Amino acid sequence: MKKLIFTLLLSSIQFIAFADSNLLITDAWIREGSPVSRVLAGYLTLKNQTNRDISLIGISSPDAGMIEIHETIEKDGMMSMDYIPSVLIQANSSITLSPGHKHLMLMNISHPFKAGEQIKLAFKFDNGQKKTIMVMVKVAD
Repeated sequence: MKKLIFTLLLSSIQFIAFADSNLLITDAWIREGSPVSRVLAGYLTLKNQTNRDISLIGISSPDAGMIEIHETIEKDGMMSMDYIPSVLIQANSSITLSPGHKHLMLMNISHPFKAGEQIKLAFKFDNGQKKTIMVMVKVAD
């Protein structure tokens, strides 16, 4: 019985490690703002290397009071940003959050982020996965 439990536990650990390696977050960065900025934008690419759709449903950071996903859209000749509750990453594909499109909005930041600083972001997905990464603050090109 102990051997069966150990085998099942080992199998589940291997599955978690395998599943985690199939969801990648790359090219992540946060735009440096002015010293008085309380809201900053973040960008990244999410790559889903699984055969199932996955949605990003939440982001948090100890350095931001709230992080939302926004999309820049044009309405009646005016540009605006709309909140979107999640981002779908289709099976075996990727999606890029970039300036002028879908992006992260870090609000109520704890201090002025400076270029070269790294900020911890924690991502939550609808399949239960969580992923924490360090993201570089950069001056926009």
